[in-house]
Amino acid sequence: MTLERNQPLRSGPNQSENGTRRWFPGVLLAVALVVSSWLAITRLTMSSPVASPPVSMCPGTNVAAFGPTVCVFSDTVSQATIQTELNNISTQQVPITSQFDRDRYAILFEPGSYGSADDPLVFQVGYYTEVAGLGYMPQDTVINGAIDVFSNSCKAGTSECNSDNNFWRSLSNLTLNVDLPSSPPAYAPSVVDAHGPRCTNTEESWSASQADPIRRVIVNGSLVFQDYCASDDYASGGFIADSQVSRGLDFYGNQQYLVRNSDIGGAFGPAVQLSPPSEVLMRKRRFGFLRASALA
Repeated sequence: MTLERNQPLRSGPNQSENGTRRWFPGVLLAVALVVSSWLAITRLTMSSPVASPPVSMCPGTNVAAFGPTVCVFSDTVSQATIQTELNNISTQQVPITSQFDRDRYAILFEPGSYGSADDPLVFQVGYYTEVAGLGYMPQDTVINGAIDVFSNSCKAGTSECNSDNNFWRSLSNLTLNVDLPSSPPAYAPSVVDAHGPRCTNTEESWSASQADPIRRVIVNGSLVFQDYCASDDYASGGFIADSQVSRGLDFYGNQQYLVRNSDIGGAFGPAVQLSPPSEVLMRKRRFGFLRASALA
């Protein structure tokens, strides 16, 4: 077939009769929407400042990949830095006003030794805070000092405080050599015990109530489960498993406590109940011995 001179081309589906490309209304609308969206995003980006990342309470030991509330300490970090960052977290998380906040903290210690008998590492553990060693065994991570939970629920305007609202915290996979300073440390936050910091400095206190487990921990010393330095203290419940405590578990009035698969030097307080109550209870388990005794 030959085309005669001036014979128009046959129109295709996207061509007009004069051979030019035809734009359908739907295509034009789609292009317009894309362009207008791009312009809107550009204006928003140019006019709105970029949000700053959350500030970490442990800037010297925070691992950015884990988020601002994960602190990984190593024994190459100065004790002053470690103490400051632990105090930052406890000052925020220990007060009872933090009970329903949105902050969650992981305090993690790489294998090594922290603090000493002459310069103990002492800190408090508040709401939604996990303290753990990162070693294969509890013996790999050693804290020389005290890891404390004190009473903090007080009647308004008084120093009558208890531990019934101390929930949601944990301790695991490390060794704690209880070394108390020769004089009261600068507790952060300040203790509210009626008998003051001198009394507080005589106890390794884990005065908590429910949702506060201790697992795979070696304690060379005693653990106090009801803060005896408070004037109106109560504590109710707790859990220990796969742990070793060289001296006593001092329950005082704390109740509803479960100790499982652990080796303990003794259990003291009127709330301790054994079967029969005057005998030593020994049960061999897979991970060791559970040994408890009542007061004579």
